[in-house]
Amino acid sequence: MGKYIVELDDIYRSITAYKLVKRRKDGTFGPLYIDCRHHFEIGEWQEAKYDIIKPGYAVRPGWHTCKHMSAPHIKPRPDRYWMKVKVADYIEFERPEGQGGTWFLSKWIKPLNIISKYEGGGIWER
Repeated sequence: MGKYIVELDDIYRSITAYKLVKRRKDGTFGPLYIDCRHHFEIGEWQEAKYDIIKPGYAVRPGWHTCKHMSAPHIKPRPDRYWMKVKVADYIEFERPEGQGGTWFLSKWIKPLNIISKYEGGGIWER
């Protein structure tokens, strides 16, 4: 009897989203703030850790991604990039437009590719 390999896409409804990430000196990419030691593996589903609490940050468990490439509340830096991802087992979290609008908080993330450098916008251009 063989083993069955099931993609998360087959179990959960998945959607395309965007994540702002940091490029490290070694060329790997990871989250900006929460679980910042995580290394994203392109093309691999990765589960969020739910036991991370970082002082000064709101507790919103799961991977934080955006519906659109918009994060005007985050200051641009040379090491920040937009990454196109798929997310699964998620909820929509409405934020003000000044914080990017609709966010997705998800249990699973699958990095697809790096799209572009983060050039900023919004409050940082004033």
